Amino acid sequence: MMPTSLKINRQISISLFLLWFLIISACQSTTNNDTNDAATDIDSTHDAEDVETDHWAVWEMNTEPVFTGQYGIVAGDPSIIRNADEYLMYYTCYAVDISGAETCLARSPDGINWSMANTGNSTTIGRVLYPGIWDEGHETPFALYHEMQIYLYYTGYSDAHAGIFGSPSAPIGLAVSDDFENFESLTDQPVVDVNPDYMNEHGMTSPSIVKVQGGWMMVFAGWCLKAGGCSGVNPGKYTTIMSAYSEDLINWTYENTALIENDAVPWAVDGLAEPFIIIGDDNRYYLFFTAVNNSTGHSIGLAVSSNPYGPWNVSPEPILIPNGEKWTNKGVLAPHVLFDEMIVKMWFSGEELDENGNPAYRTGYAEAYLPIAP
Repeated sequence: MMPTSLKINRQISISLFLLWFLIISACQSTTNNDTNDAATDIDSTHDAEDVETDHWAVWEMNTEPVFTGQYGIVAGDPSIIRNADEYLMYYTCYAVDISGAETCLARSPDGINWSMANTGNSTTIGRVLYPGIWDEGHETPFALYHEMQIYLYYTGYSDAHAGIFGSPSAPIGLAVSDDFENFESLTDQPVVDVNPDYMNEHGMTSPSIVKVQGGWMMVFAGWCLKAGGCSGVNPGKYTTIMSAYSEDLINWTYENTALIENDAVPWAVDGLAEPFIIIGDDNRYYLFFTAVNNSTGHSIGLAVSSNPYGPWNVSPEPILIPNGEKWTNKGVLAPHVLFDEMIVKMWFSGEELDENGNPAYRTGYAEAYLPIAP
C-alpha cells in the first residue's frame, strides 16, 4: 500500500479527485463563450535591463487564486503562453468521462482574470486532449510555441483514474496544434519513456523546455515509488529533477543523473518536483521548482546558473511559501514564469486539503521585480 504521505504529496492524485468530485458534483461554474480566434503573434521577448543584485528578490502573492476551473477545485499545473493581446493557460483539469485528470485551456486579457475557453466540449469546458493509443488521461502540460504550432507536452496515463500511483508507467507524450485548441499526437508512443530501476522508473511529470546550444533541453520530475528507493534516489524522496536533450523536440535522450541533487536543497525535506526552466536576458538559466515537504507544506524554490546543467546557485530558502489562506494550506507548487520587462510573473498551483484529506488545486499568481537572484 502506498504511504499516506506520498499519496497527498502528488500534485494531482486522481483517486482523491474522484472522491472530492463526488462530494461537490452539484457545483456549477459560469462558462466562457468567447470564440475569438487566437492570433499567431506570440510574444516571447524579454526587455529587462541587465541589473545586478546581491540578494534574492521578494515575491508578492495575490491573496486569492486567479483561476479555479470548472468545479472550483481542479485547476493545477499552469503552463502559460502570451499570445499578442491575451494569455493562454493550459492546465490540469478534471474530465468526468474518464474519471481523472485531463488538459484544458483558459484565456485571459491580463494574466489575472481568466475564463475557460470554448473548445466545443460542453461536459469538460476548455478540454483540448482526449484518449490516444497509449494514453487515456493527461496532466502536467507544458506548451511551447514553435514554427507556427503549439507543441503540447504532457504526462500520459494508461489509466486516467489511477494516475501515477496506479498506472503501469507515466511517460511524457506530445501533441501539436495549429489553432491552440485542436491537438493531434505527433507519434503513436511517448516521446520520453520511463527508465526501469532508475529515478524515473515509474514516470515523469511536469516537463519544461528551454533552448540550449545545438538543440533543446527538457527538465521534468522523475518518479520512483519504491519504498527502498531506486538507483540514484535517496530512500524516502520519491521525486527528482531530471533532464533530457533533443535536436528536433521529438526524439529525446535523457541524462541518467539528477539535474540538481535533492541534498542541494536541504529545506526540501521530501524531494524536488515540478520544475520550470527559463533563460533570462542575462543569459542565465532560472530553474524554479517545488520543494516537497509533507509536514509543513510545499514551497517554491529557485536555482540559477550560467550553464543549463549547473552547477546551480540555490536560493537559501523558499522564494514563495503558503500565504496563510485556506487554498494554500498544503502548499504552493508547480510554478510557471514569464519575464515582462522588469516584472517577473509567476503562476502556480495552490494546494488545499480539507478535514478529510481531499485535495483541491487552484491557480495562484505572484510577481517580483528584476533582478530576482544574485
